[in-house]
Amino acid sequence: MKNGEKRVKHLEMIQAVITRMASSSALMKNYALGTFTMGAGLSRFLQAPEIMLASAGLVVSFWFLDSKYLQQEKWFRDIYNAERKKPDTEPVNFAITPTPEIIKKTNLCYGLKSWATRWLYVPVLVICCLLWLSFHSKFSS
Repeated sequence: MKNGEKRVKHLEMIQAVITRMASSSALMKNYALGTFTMGAGLSRFLQAPEIMLASAGLVVSFWFLDSKYLQQEKWFRDIYNAERKKPDTEPVNFAITPTPEIIKKTNLCYGLKSWATRWLYVPVLVICCLLWLSFHSKFSS
């Protein structure tokens, strides 16, 4: 197998990891929205506003997991870009482990503050709090 073909195979391996990370990130968003919807419905049906707070806690957990997947996806995109820029004459070692420099460059805050998470989780958490306040005042009187 020629070096150029090896490089393409290596890039395909890295791309497969990036795709898995992106799919897992989307799955966390689906779980968070499902948890929020279930929490709102159950809280209203059982007249138990504390369920809304538990639901908000789970949404925060999914936010952190989603952010971790986005952080790792960024690591592998950086590996992909570094590998892509190498000349075909350089030997391919098929390593896909992020280097300490790549890990240091992108921390968990990258995922927490990313537009992909911020514009979903913050409004959901605000709505959770508003629903909790609404249910709390409605059910306690």
